[in-house]
Amino acid sequence: MKIHVYKNQVLGLFIFLVLLIVGLILYIITIKNSELDRISTLLFADRFTIASTKLVHDLQLERGLSVGYLSRATPDSTVRARLEKRFPRTDATWDRVMTDFIDGTSRPRQQLKAQIGARNTPHVLVLRKLHDQLPHMRNKILQRTISYQEALGYYRRINREMLSIMYALPTDDLEEGIVVYQLAQIKEYAGLERAYVYHQLLAGTESPSVDTRIDDVIDRQAALTRKLLFNHEQSDDMRRIAAVTKSLTYYRQLYRQHLLRLADAETWFQTSTRRIEFLETVILRTLQQRHQHLAKAQQKAHNILIGVMILGGMVLVLLLTLLGVLSRLIRHQMHLMEKLRIGSYVFESQEAMVIANQDGNIMDVNRAFETITGYTKSEVIGRNPSLLKSHQHDAAFYHDMWTQILSQGAWKGEIYNQRKNGEVYCELLSITAIKDPQGTVTHYVSNFTDLTELKAAEEQAHYQATHDMLTDLPNRRTMVQKLEIERTRAIRHRAYDAFLFVDIDDFKRVNDHYGHTVGDKLLQAISHRLTHTDTGRHFAARISGDEFCVLLVDVGTDALEATEATRRITQSLLSEIAMPYTIGVRDLRIGVSIGVRLFPEGEHTIEEIISDADTAMYEAKAKGKNQLAFFDREIQQKIADKMQMEKELRLGIERHELLCFYQPKVEVATGRIWGAELLVRWHHPERGLLYPGGFLDALESAALMPELSCLTLGQACAFVRQYGEMFEGPLSLNITVEELQSDRFVDRVYAIIAEYGIDPQRIELEILENDLIEDFDAVIAHMNALKAFGVQFSIDDFGVGYSSINYLHTLPVNTIKIDRAFAISLDEHRTQELVNVIVNLAKVFRYKVVLEGIEEPYQLEYAKTHGIDMYQGFLFSEAVDETTFLNLLRETHSCV
Repeated sequence: MKIHVYKNQVLGLFIFLVLLIVGLILYIITIKNSELDRISTLLFADRFTIASTKLVHDLQLERGLSVGYLSRATPDSTVRARLEKRFPRTDATWDRVMTDFIDGTSRPRQQLKAQIGARNTPHVLVLRKLHDQLPHMRNKILQRTISYQEALGYYRRINREMLSIMYALPTDDLEEGIVVYQLAQIKEYAGLERAYVYHQLLAGTESPSVDTRIDDVIDRQAALTRKLLFNHEQSDDMRRIAAVTKSLTYYRQLYRQHLLRLADAETWFQTSTRRIEFLETVILRTLQQRHQHLAKAQQKAHNILIGVMILGGMVLVLLLTLLGVLSRLIRHQMHLMEKLRIGSYVFESQEAMVIANQDGNIMDVNRAFETITGYTKSEVIGRNPSLLKSHQHDAAFYHDMWTQILSQGAWKGEIYNQRKNGEVYCELLSITAIKDPQGTVTHYVSNFTDLTELKAAEEQAHYQATHDMLTDLPNRRTMVQKLEIERTRAIRHRAYDAFLFVDIDDFKRVNDHYGHTVGDKLLQAISHRLTHTDTGRHFAARISGDEFCVLLVDVGTDALEATEATRRITQSLLSEIAMPYTIGVRDLRIGVSIGVRLFPEGEHTIEEIISDADTAMYEAKAKGKNQLAFFDREIQQKIADKMQMEKELRLGIERHELLCFYQPKVEVATGRIWGAELLVRWHHPERGLLYPGGFLDALESAALMPELSCLTLGQACAFVRQYGEMFEGPLSLNITVEELQSDRFVDRVYAIIAEYGIDPQRIELEILENDLIEDFDAVIAHMNALKAFGVQFSIDDFGVGYSSINYLHTLPVNTIKIDRAFAISLDEHRTQELVNVIVNLAKVFRYKVVLEGIEEPYQLEYAKTHGIDMYQGFLFSEAVDETTFLNLLRETHSCV
């Protein structure tokens, strides 16, 4: 604790010193930076004053020459040349002032502008305006279309604005700034005096008003000069100004006595100019002195700033070095304290710890030990850890453990011990022998972790990995492992086992009609029956959704005996599973299809055994519901032939080998073709023309029905668009209930009909009666949507199913097709009565009636006399290709 306090005190002192030094350095830096900024601004102001002074001087010369040029009675080419030569010099000086100072963007310029911007902005605006007028004013001067007074006033305004800007510049209370401004005023008045007198001499006239102005500017010069001489009488420049002014007094007196003439004009001009130029020299020299003074002050401030920064850095480095030394000392002490602290925490960690003396008796335990074992510290101090023995390990185990501890100094492993309450548990134990420098064991330290929860979690994870969570049956992985073991055993004992592949019939319909909750409960009930049916030694598992398997062990020692035993057991399973299931308030009946594979028979892998049983299961489904089938080579060949047929069928669709034939629908009353049913034929390259019975199963198992239906629909739409005027009714095509359940199929029907741009009523979809009624709820919405679009519907093979009148009332159909089985036995009275019932029922619902299978004249005659609308059959024509059907259309059309 004291070390922490000491550390905090040292750290606090260091922070205080650092903050103090940094604050002092920042203060000095801030002061010196402000001083440097101020000096930079003053230096910039000096440079601006120098440039402005030069501009004023150039403007004064240009003003004097302009007045002289305008004051002569006649133009003087020499003066004009001097004037034109002066213009570019003045422009160059003016451009430098505007670019470098007035419009500049440097930091000193911005600081200067911030200080005097408000006062100088009006002067700058006037100055810009006068600058813009300069070319025009010069042109007037050269053309002598302006009076000398206007020219004099124009230049005077420019200089006045320049002097006003110079007056607003910061001088930092330096005496040189005041002197410069006063000299600049004297110089401006001297320039005006030169211009007025020069004009009077050149014009040869005497103007009292001009003389008054001359006296005024002379008095102003005298007043300013006296002020300068009073304050700076010891200055050489001031004495020389006084001397030059005295030399000009002689010419002033001659002028006032009217003794100067035109010939004296240039002498006057030159004498005045010398005085003005001397004033210019004094101004510039004064500004340079001031500039040197500021430069020295700037360098001094800069040196101080650098020195302070270097000194501050050295002090900080010294403090950091000192802190580093102190920090290492403190860190070493804290490291020692931390090791002690960590040691105490380790001892009281989540792991149980025991410290024993060299005799093995317990000296100390931590709280985790008490929690795990149930013993308190007072109960175990002085006792041997053997009080935890569970008696599940023999003496050899403990002998090996202590041999390793004494020889290697440590032992680690799993061990079963016993809590105080008698409960046996598994722990991960580590024992370490502590030795002195001479190598003698002084203590033993052991730590252990309770593995009870970990073992339970491992068992749960193993169970979940090997079992199905819904039914608690073993899963496919476990079944494969069991099958491998039993196959090896059967080969060794020369006995037969049987593998049963069980698939629930129509399970999807249970989920669709009753929901997945009922479906899951049904799966659990079937699993229970598979497990608890008395079939001898067997092993059941769930492979996937509605697929199970059962392994029957030792069903016989020869093939015939094994087959009969397996058949008997499987029939018992079929009967048991077929019994009703009560789920909630529902009583459900369900069947299963079982494929059986006996093994071992030859060299077959586990996957081949499962696959063969799966193949046999599909053969059982083909026989009907709740059936079984044994795998044999004939089944395998059928499957292979079916797969080959699927492959050839896909290629056939790609190569356009599937063709549409047309079975005419003929009006009974008129004998005219009303429409046709499109039937698919496969023009196989090797087997010739195949009817649907030869490839329908392959078409359905390969899931190609939707694609074929769309191709047929496209053919029908194309025929209607080209030849639709030759017949009145629709073209119909057969679809399955699975297709009609699909939103995608409905969308494709919309798209194909829209693509060909035909009336949707010219297309009729035929669906089998049994399929329609069994999946009524699933398809009625799609039928209504297509019906609203305009597509017509027909119920095919009507009369062989179990349609109710309520269903017929709800279905959006247009036509009923009576199955050909009725036409075949139409000479029987009972059949005639059934057909009459169907026809009358259709009239109630306003359905058209088509009788299929008309092959004899008496059948047609019956249709004519009993209200049947249309018929199909070989009596008129079998299904024909498109060319033949077009000829039939033309024939019936011409007959009508």
